[in-house]
Amino acid sequence: MAKRTAKKGSSRPVRLSADRLRKGWPGPAGTRVRLATAADTDTVDALLDTAGARLIPALRSSIEQGTAGAALLEGLDGTTKTFFEDFARRTIGHSMADSMASVSLTLVAVDERDRPIGALSVTAPEPSSSGLWSTGTATSRL
Repeated sequence: MAKRTAKKGSSRPVRLSADRLRKGWPGPAGTRVRLATAADTDTVDALLDTAGARLIPALRSSIEQGTAGAALLEGLDGTTKTFFEDFARRTIGHSMADSMASVSLTLVAVDERDRPIGALSVTAPEPSSSGLWSTGTATSRL
């Protein structure tokens, strides 16, 4: 049986937590990657626009309110059960767009002054028959 040797430059996977997403972690070329905040939304829109996309209005609103990805963040710090319970609470009585924003994340790469210089917005897939999520340009085209 052959010996397993670590590849040069490889690293072990790091467990993500809600706190780690909020605070960020070191990225390439001196950047830090973190969850987007209300102060970032205009810059994120401008960065996404370079790829022909924009933040979906409900996702932008949830970023500004601090609730974007809330169900995912709850799940990261809890269990599958806590994720589903939180998602159900955020879904019942809410619009499809608001519900989906709770399981969508927008990350930014920031420079040493905490200014966004890159963005990635991952949105929940739209149910094919509803059309409710397409109130804006879907960022999943990236």
